[in-house]
Amino acid sequence: MSNKLNQFANKLIRRLLTVLGFSSTFAFMACYAPAMSGDIIDVEPDTIRFEGDDVEEVRVEVNSRDKWEIVSIPSYVNVSTTSGKGNDVVTLSALPNDSQMERSDIVVFQVDLDSLGTFRDTLVVIQKPTSRS
Repeated sequence: MSNKLNQFANKLIRRLLTVLGFSSTFAFMACYAPAMSGDIIDVEPDTIRFEGDDVEEVRVEVNSRDKWEIVSIPSYVNVSTTSGKGNDVVTLSALPNDSQMERSDIVVFQVDLDSLGTFRDTLVVIQKPTSRS
């Protein structure tokens, strides 16, 4: 029964898109836009760790075909640059974590392409507490 319902829903969606003037290419692009994001901007590695006591600098690679910017940075994270164009390296460091708990946040990298929209990639930042906390 649910298979027939899925087939009906798919036919209905295709017909609605046709009636609304959307081409099948547009529908395909809309369905797979998240997969394309890695082609527009990609940050490697996708997770970094700060171990706590030592002041560390971690380098991440930003791979992009266009202008990019960092649109969200945790308050305890410092970055060497907040924007660039094309491929680049960003150095991150963190203020000491004086709490008793590990903390984690994300840094958001973004590319705005007027014709295709906004594409983002995230970098997870994990920091252990300092040993003196």
